[in-house]
Amino acid sequence: GGGGEDDAKDDDPPPLDVHTGDMRWTPDITEDIMAKCREGGCKVGTVYLDTTYARPNLRLPSQSSAVSSISSHIKACFSPTTLFLLSCYSIGKEKVLLAASEAVRGVKGTHRGLLYANPSKAAMLRCVSEGCARPAGVSKGSDSNSDSDDGERVGISRPPMANRREGRPEAGGSDPPHPYSTISSLVTQDPSATNLHIVPMSVAGSMFPYYLPDFRSCADYADSSSPGKYDRIIAYIPTGHAEATKWNVRNAVRTATVPRRMSGLPGALRPEDDEDTVDVEVRLVGYSEHSSFAELLEFLRGVRPAKVVPTVYGGEGDRRRME
Repeated sequence: GGGGEDDAKDDDPPPLDVHTGDMRWTPDITEDIMAKCREGGCKVGTVYLDTTYARPNLRLPSQSSAVSSISSHIKACFSPTTLFLLSCYSIGKEKVLLAASEAVRGVKGTHRGLLYANPSKAAMLRCVSEGCARPAGVSKGSDSNSDSDDGERVGISRPPMANRREGRPEAGGSDPPHPYSTISSLVTQDPSATNLHIVPMSVAGSMFPYYLPDFRSCADYADSSSPGKYDRIIAYIPTGHAEATKWNVRNAVRTATVPRRMSGLPGALRPEDDEDTVDVEVRLVGYSEHSSFAELLEFLRGVRPAKVVPTVYGGEGDRRRME
């Protein structure tokens, strides 16, 4: 009696397991996954989910609005004697870098939109460019278990297909080049060649245990990279924690006038000129490569997985709460 039903179940294609990696959800991500399911005649099985911000009270503006706020501010404040510091981790926030470059390209007729990066960051951006020159999207994982009976496992490439601005190709066409594929061509390792500098997140301030801008560090960075060239510094910290606390929101823009240090003598102020100072502004911006709680819910409603496994959590109790 029941054997036929069991045989039918055995003939069903294995479910599609998805590992999101670091994911900022957009509708195209859901569309890509469901297209993969339609192609294989299967359903989504287990989703290994980026739960970095799986907290209902944490709000995030859209990436586009956060990026626009930075690029428009740079354009409005542009001056050859203003240094713009773009805070980044080793990878991520490439949208911010591209928008900053585009904002100043052609300003004053000469700016080429170059981005200064130290050797290690420049090497990382070359890897990003090379990786994004290959087809983007949802692709099979390379681990040895991908063909196991537990179901096909796929990962969402970083950066995902969903983050293309150009849109999808026409039927029969090929994917347009990913915007990140050319980012390394904008990079220079000559700090005097541009006033857009990519810096580690720690240069402009710290976020833990609470947000604290570091005006002194910004001024020292300017003096070490281009002594005496800049009279104003504007540092941007793009982070998902910009609106995590009332303190962060109230202090999202902070300014200070900082005395320069004597060249060659770290820690000593210039004795000959008490007025030798630099104006420093540090700005928190609500940008993240991770999804908000609302975006995670929208993603799960769209793919309807059989099981969700959190990949970022603070402990066993936090993991159970998320599940």
